[in-house]
Amino acid sequence: MASSKHRCQGFGRPNVRGSEQEYVELLEGSMPQNGDLFEGIDTSWGRLKGGGAVGAILDPMETAFNFRNPASHLPELLEAHKILNQLEDSYWKRIKSGQLLELIVNISGLYIEASSIEYSANPGETAKVSIEMVNRSEWPVAVRGFQLDAGTQSDSLIALPENQRILLDGTIAVPEDHEGTDPYWLRESGTLGLYTVSDPSLIGKPQTPPAFYLRVNLDINGTLINYVTPVIHRYSEPDKGELVRAFEVLPKVTASFEEQVSMFTTAHSRSLKMVVKSHTQSATGKVKLKVPPGWQSEPASYDLSLTGKGDEQAFQFTLLPPPGDSQGFVTPEISVGSKVYNEELIPIVYEHIPSQIVLLPAAVKVVRLNVKKAGQHIGYVMGAGDQVPENLEAIGYTVHILTMDALSAETLKKMDAVVLGIRAYNVLDELPFKNDLLLEYVKEGGTMVVQYNTSGRGSQDFSDLAPYPLQLSRDRVSDETAAVEILDPEHPILNFPNQINAGDFEGWVQERGLYFPDEWDPSYVALLSMKDPGESDKKGGLLVAPYGSGYYIYTGLSFFRELPAGVPGAFKLLSNMLSIGKAPIPPEHGVKG
Repeated sequence: MASSKHRCQGFGRPNVRGSEQEYVELLEGSMPQNGDLFEGIDTSWGRLKGGGAVGAILDPMETAFNFRNPASHLPELLEAHKILNQLEDSYWKRIKSGQLLELIVNISGLYIEASSIEYSANPGETAKVSIEMVNRSEWPVAVRGFQLDAGTQSDSLIALPENQRILLDGTIAVPEDHEGTDPYWLRESGTLGLYTVSDPSLIGKPQTPPAFYLRVNLDINGTLINYVTPVIHRYSEPDKGELVRAFEVLPKVTASFEEQVSMFTTAHSRSLKMVVKSHTQSATGKVKLKVPPGWQSEPASYDLSLTGKGDEQAFQFTLLPPPGDSQGFVTPEISVGSKVYNEELIPIVYEHIPSQIVLLPAAVKVVRLNVKKAGQHIGYVMGAGDQVPENLEAIGYTVHILTMDALSAETLKKMDAVVLGIRAYNVLDELPFKNDLLLEYVKEGGTMVVQYNTSGRGSQDFSDLAPYPLQLSRDRVSDETAAVEILDPEHPILNFPNQINAGDFEGWVQERGLYFPDEWDPSYVALLSMKDPGESDKKGGLLVAPYGSGYYIYTGLSFFRELPAGVPGAFKLLSNMLSIGKAPIPPEHGVKG
C-alpha cells in the first residue's frame, strides 16, 4: 500500500502491499464495526451508526473491498469524511477523523513530503525545505494552498496530475526563542524520580513533537481536506540507502569533556580537555570554564573559531584544586555573539529505532580527596565488567588485571589485596576451580574483597566458595539516600586509614547495594545496616571475617556505581577495606616479594 510516510518509488497505480487481512485490519481500525465501537461515547455518532449514513457507506466497502484498485473506493471514503466533519467536536471524532484521513491518503496513493535540506538548524536561522507532491490515482487532486510553519505559504492553486511529481521550494525561519527538539522532560532539572515539565500540554507525550509541519489544503475529487505532515530530513548512506530522521533545532555550539569525573588525590594540577562542536556554518567567540569555589582554571579563556557545520575544536585547560577536600562541577561557558552555550549533545543512534538527540548540561565532576591507603598493588579479577580498576588507579593504587591463566600462587603473593569484580563467580566458569588458591592466599595473610554476585533463581548456597557459610539473597536497598547505621564503630575498616562516618554515605547514586547475603556464619562481622522505606533492616551489605592470617570481605555495596560517580565516601571505605591488617605504605613501595 502506498503511504505518505514512504518515499515515492514509482508513479504507477497504487500497488497492493501486504495481505487482504492487513487491509481489513486497517479498515477496522479506521471505522466503526456494527455500531459497537462508539456505543454510548458520542450521541451524535450514535444517531449515525448502525444503519445510518456512515454505516451505509463503510459496511459494504469492507465486505467488497477492491484490493486490485483500492483508489476506486475514494468517493465513498470522501463522503464518510464529510459526514464525520458534521459531527460535534469530541475526542473520538478527532481520533476517527484522523484515521479516516490517513486511509484516504493511503488509498489514493497521495504522496506529500516536506524534507529539509540540512538535518538541523539553529534558532534565528533560515532552513531550506523541499516539498514533493505526487498524485498516484486517476482521481482529480489539487492543492488550494499550503503553509510551512514559520515559513513559506502560498494560496495558489496547484493541480496534481496523475503520476506527475510536483517539486516546490520553501523556507522556515526558525524563531529566536525556539526551545529546540531535545526531549522536553530533560530541559529542566527534576527531583529524585520526577521530571519537571513547565508546559502541561507536553506531559504524557512519548517524544517531543516535531519542530515544524507542512499544512496543505487539498481538493480531492471536489472534497476539501486539510492535510498535515511533519518536516523531516531525508538522506542516504551508501550501505543502507535512503533514510529518514527528524528535523532538529539545535544550539549553535555544544561541548563535551573527555571524562565525567576527575579525581585529585593531591594538590597538584591536572589537565582537562574539552571539545566544542559547531552546529552552524560559522561560530566565533570565547571559551572558558566555570569552576567550583576554591578551584582555579588556566588559561582564563580561549578564542573559538569554527568554520563549518560539524567542525570541532579542542581546548586544553589546567585545573588547580584547593588544598582540602572539595567537590563540584566544572562547566563550559561558550560565548557566541550575545548568547552563552553550555550543553552537550548526545546522539542516540541504533538501527532499530529512529535517530534521536539529547541535550544535557555539559559538566565534569571534580573531586579533591585526601584519601589515605595502605598497600599498593591490587590484583583485580574482572567479572561482568566495571570501572573499579581505573578508579582505584585514580587514587594511587597500582592495579593488576588477573586473568584466569595468570591467577597463580606466585602472582597472588605479590598482591597487597585481591578484588573480584561484580558477578565474577556468575560469569567466569573457571573461577570456582581457582577458589582454593584464593582462599589459601587469604589464609596466608592476604585480603580478598568479593563484590556482589547474583543469587540466581532462589537462594544460592555460597558456602563452597566462601571460607565460612554464606548465603546470598535478592535483598537490596534501592534508595540511595537510605539511612546507614554503623553497627561496629570500632572496627578497623571504619577507622583505618580513613575515619568513616554517616556523612560518607551522602551523595551515593542509584542505590546503596544489591544481592546482600541474608544468612551468614558467626565468623563474619556485619558492619552496616540499611533499609528501603517500609522494609526490614538489611545487614548483609558489608561482611568481614578473619581467615587464617588474612581477611575475607563480601560486599553488596554498589562500589561499581559510586566510584565512577566520584563519591568520596565510597573511595574512603573501599580504601579501608583494601588496607585492613596493613600499615601505611612507605614512599616508593615496591611489589611484594
